[in-house]
Amino acid sequence: MYAENWIYAPAIQKIAEILKSKNNRQLFIKAEESHAGSHAGHAAHWSQNGGGSLIRQGCHPLSAALYLKSVEAQANGKSIELESVVCDTACISDHLSDKEKVHLFSRPIDVEDWAAATYHFTDGSIALILSGDMVLGGVKNYLESYGTDAVLLASMSPNNALQSYFVDEEGLESVYLTEKAQTKIGWQSIFLSEITARGYVSELQDFVECAATGRQPLSGFQLAYDTTKAIYAAYLSAEQNMRVNF
Repeated sequence: MYAENWIYAPAIQKIAEILKSKNNRQLFIKAEESHAGSHAGHAAHWSQNGGGSLIRQGCHPLSAALYLKSVEAQANGKSIELESVVCDTACISDHLSDKEKVHLFSRPIDVEDWAAATYHFTDGSIALILSGDMVLGGVKNYLESYGTDAVLLASMSPNNALQSYFVDEEGLESVYLTEKAQTKIGWQSIFLSEITARGYVSELQDFVECAATGRQPLSGFQLAYDTTKAIYAAYLSAEQNMRVNF
């Protein structure tokens, strides 16, 4: 059971349903998870985290992209595998003063706070995966799928299901709006039914049913293996400044 909540997010599952129904070929996927950085101290160290923003945040959109390509492959009766990756990473906050970093939570020691990995698949399609620890305004979670006869845009957060505008934060101390937003003042995109929209409810339901019946989960070992392999191939590409083939 690979605890990847993006796979179970309603928006991603709806894309999967459409892919199965239309047999649509995905030509380009662009997906990102970024925010202002982790509050956890261990996130700053490679030895404790295995990497920076790419493995902590980029793993989620990457798994979703790999999952949707596998759904497409099954719907079309084809085999689609990863072919190569070109990746660039950086620690942008290294170039900022302490004053300039005041609104960022992360303080990386030997990991990246930004990454862009371009994955090529054997069917000629491409997935661009972005991650960052230096993006203000709350969590940025989205996936865009551009196909031969459809465009599918999953805007998980922020989204415009409910928006607010406050001139001050009086009376809002116990009101949750969205994760990692530095303020509640001004325009805000309020995250509704967050544990459902992020996929956690369906994820746990699937895992409990798997434990009870013995069937395989929607997000299982193979996806975990493929995601981990893809992440460290990307790190190798960034370190050696070259394309890495699978």
